[in-house]
Order: sequence, then C-alpha cells, then structure tokens
Amino acid sequence: MVSGRGGFEIVQKALVAGVPVVASVSASSSLAVQLARDYGLTLVGFLRGSRFVVYAGEGRQNVESNP
Repeated sequence: MVSGRGGFEIVQKALVAGVPVVASVSASSSLAVQLARDYGLTLVGFLRGSRFVVYAGEGRQNVESNP
C-alpha cells in the first residue's frame, strides 16, 4: 500500500520487486494502469475503508461483503 498516487514509477518498482498487488489511497495514472494490465499486476486505487476501485487485475480480488 502506498500513501500517495499509484503512479507509473510505483508500478515499475512493484514489478521489479515481484509485488503482485499495489493499493493506493489516491488515483492511478493511465500509464500505470496500462503497465499493470500488461504485466498482470493488480492495481487498486481510492482505498478508503471498505471501498476501493480496481484498475487492473480484477480477477485476483476476493472480497466478502458485509451487509
């Protein structure tokens, strides 16, 4: 998880380090989203409480809902 934007550089570093999921509290750039999709990395943004946006790697998530 990163405290800022899930940008291109963060996605690059995660890929080099072998980190499969990057979550950020802010938006991701379009370049970061494309890179994540190209390499199968799960990229999540606007992570706040139980809400979030999945930009890439939608098939990897396993979320249980609590009504």
